[in-house]
Amino acid sequence: HAQPKAGTAVSTPAALEKIRDPCAGRPGATARGSGPRPIPGGDLEASGVLEAAFAARAVEGELIFLSVGDTRDHRRVAKDPALKDISTDFLLHLLANLRALGRENWLILSTRRLCGRLQAEHCERSCVWSTLWDDHPGLEPWRLKPGDMFLMWAQQWRYVARALELGYRVFRADTDVYFAEDPYPLLRSPLLRPFEMVVQHDFASMLDNNRRPACSAPPRRPADSAVAPGLQTCGTRPRHLALLNIGLLYVRSSPGGGAYAAINETWAAFLSKLSGPPYKPKHLNGRVESQALIDQPFMRKAVDELAAPDSASLPPKPASHWAVVSGASAHPYPAGVTCSLADQGGCGAVLEARRKTAFLVQLVRPRRPLAGL
Repeated sequence: HAQPKAGTAVSTPAALEKIRDPCAGRPGATARGSGPRPIPGGDLEASGVLEAAFAARAVEGELIFLSVGDTRDHRRVAKDPALKDISTDFLLHLLANLRALGRENWLILSTRRLCGRLQAEHCERSCVWSTLWDDHPGLEPWRLKPGDMFLMWAQQWRYVARALELGYRVFRADTDVYFAEDPYPLLRSPLLRPFEMVVQHDFASMLDNNRRPACSAPPRRPADSAVAPGLQTCGTRPRHLALLNIGLLYVRSSPGGGAYAAINETWAAFLSKLSGPPYKPKHLNGRVESQALIDQPFMRKAVDELAAPDSASLPPKPASHWAVVSGASAHPYPAGVTCSLADQGGCGAVLEARRKTAFLVQLVRPRRPLAGL
């Protein structure tokens, strides 16, 4: 080979790698400061992959857990077959939304094929996949296969529980959501900081004429309330009018805690159902109803069964009810934070609306507390 002439640049292997990589410098593919680090992907069931992925993607112990599959969405495809791939578009919009808010600490549970597409087509090096329960004998009778969303949703709750066991706090979100402001200041506020788990509430129910939670008694601050420590309670609401919507859920519990138990019982209930005979309702004429494996009813049932009474709440809360907490009990932002909206007038309106908005709180205890806890 001819020797390079004086002054000729010689490419090193590292330089060649940069030339080959079309994602160099792109968001999601490059580590920046103390932010999350890109990961190569991998099976969370392989040795060390889960621990390395959590450590790379979490920031200050906070992890946003997302999931997206590449098989048909059973519910959307029945409405319009053209929507079968829309979940990926939802994901990309959500990532742009979070990035604009300065939050990039997400980890995406996907399939190996779709993770490869996210890496190659969108420079998104924050995805993993899983073979957990891929060989479960119940998959075929229930008409499921690896990568199916119902299976993936159950897998994600197992990994959320694992993250809690490792000391992380987890924000689990559906991909068809939008954040108008950074959610973390709200979660760290005096109003929401006392709670181990914060989750959406499905209030659109014909059982209660679509009414939001509201105070039915004067707000009072009980001295020894376990369900809402330091906050004002102002009524109770029966559990059939307190339906969880787990499309947005934040949890900072730990092994031995009631919220941790609710997470664990969610994926355990899925496995129990998957191990039994498939559900074949009459209106499907013998066909399997895979939606019986959806995770949300499992978590609702787990929370209901783990619910505990709180006699110190005002009024006293039986296990079958949720306590109503006044939104004016405490400030909805931590000290020094107003909100992240550009319009300060809008910030004031949001603050006032939150002060007027009551919310529901439940006390949950594990079935078998750990020794010493």
